[in-house]
This record gives sequence, C-alpha cells and structure tokens, in this order.
Amino acid sequence: VILVQGLHFGAVDTDFSAGFDIPKIAPEDVVRASLDGLEASTAEVLVDAESRAAKAALTGDPNNYVQSMEGLGEQR
Repeated sequence: VILVQGLHFGAVDTDFSAGFDIPKIAPEDVVRASLDGLEASTAEVLVDAESRAAKAALTGDPNNYVQSMEGLGEQR
C-alpha cells in the first residue's frame, strides 16, 4: 500500500517560528498526529484547531470565510 498523507498544521514551536509571539503547537504533536494517521491509513491529517478551522472554511460558504478573515483584521 502506498499512502500519500496531507499533513496540515498551524504554527509549530521550532527555530523557524521562534521570532513570532503567537500560540504554537509542540513538534511532538505534529509527529504523533502524522504517525497515528499513517497507522490508520488516513490520507489527510488536520493536526490542530487552526487547520481544522481552515478546512471547514474551505468547504463552507466562501462569504463566511471572507467575513471571518475581515474580523481577524479588526482585532489586530
């Protein structure tokens, strides 16, 4: 069996993201989710809340996504 896995996640606490003061997930969580997905033969793994929200937004009404992004811009 050949499996290609789509692994989606938000910011991960690594050297690459060290300069960003934002919530981050642990690298171990990404690896764990990926391995769990491989064991279950899951083609797509959504590791965190951000990736699940993005996936939900992409399958919903496009206007809802645009409105949610506009709201984020106002909070900054």
